[in-house]
Amino acid sequence: MVYKAINFADNHLSEPITLKDAAANLYMSYSHFYHVFEKLAGEPYGHYIKRHRLEMAAGLLRYAGYSIGEVGERCGYATKASFSKAFASYFSNSATDFRRLRELQNEKRTLHLTASKIAPSTQPFFENQIVQEVTLPSFILYYDLVPRENDPIGQLVQGVPQYDHKFHEILEKIQLPNARVITGTLDAIPVTNYEQLYMYFGLLVPVQELAAHQYIRSTYQDQLLSKELAGGRYLQVTVQTNFVVAGMQLYGLIERIHTEGYYKLSSNNFFLGIIQPGTYELNVPVI
Repeated sequence: MVYKAINFADNHLSEPITLKDAAANLYMSYSHFYHVFEKLAGEPYGHYIKRHRLEMAAGLLRYAGYSIGEVGERCGYATKASFSKAFASYFSNSATDFRRLRELQNEKRTLHLTASKIAPSTQPFFENQIVQEVTLPSFILYYDLVPRENDPIGQLVQGVPQYDHKFHEILEKIQLPNARVITGTLDAIPVTNYEQLYMYFGLLVPVQELAAHQYIRSTYQDQLLSKELAGGRYLQVTVQTNFVVAGMQLYGLIERIHTEGYYKLSSNNFFLGIIQPGTYELNVPVI
């Protein structure tokens, strides 16, 4: 129930959703949904929606090429003024000043905790791999959220064999060469506090593959969450490394884009493609 409510909020980020909307979507009473979500998620649903919107907005302010008003609109605020007020209250920085920050509050800690999952001698950052620009179609992502238990990256790493087997099995059944097994986060790294990250593992299927969608929805009804990822330009890199290093290299690619300024992100929907154990594909949407 909690994961479905989180999925509902993430899929309606730009819309004026409420706790009552989510409860109705789950066919639950307002009161029961309110108490169960807060107990299991550790925060009220209304607080989660506000936090998620503003953290996603912060990620777009840092990495994307949109104006402050456009960022606010994409994250559910009707006016630039209402967004600016909410943002300044939450982050203690105006949206303009936030864009000028050289390092974010959670950045070092998130990278340190992630790097602790790999051998000290391993170089985790993106360096000189060949980057290519590709055009990807719009996808539907079918996914599982990974339990956090205060260590979301650790839980993701621990669950990789299980999730990888599950989604590659679905991939084999639908037999689509342009579908791919991926992992990523619903949140804005490194804006979101490490312990609050929601990591996912799932399968990307192009929107136009109607037979595959029908099969997945009928076979795995109510078992998988879903969201749409817009197509368009992506920067893509294939790396030969271990799983955690690939994830840190994905972040390194995003930081390189941010520093060099040749591209801007079009959304926070970056992801790590799982080609096979030891071979991964970094994908970052750009404009």
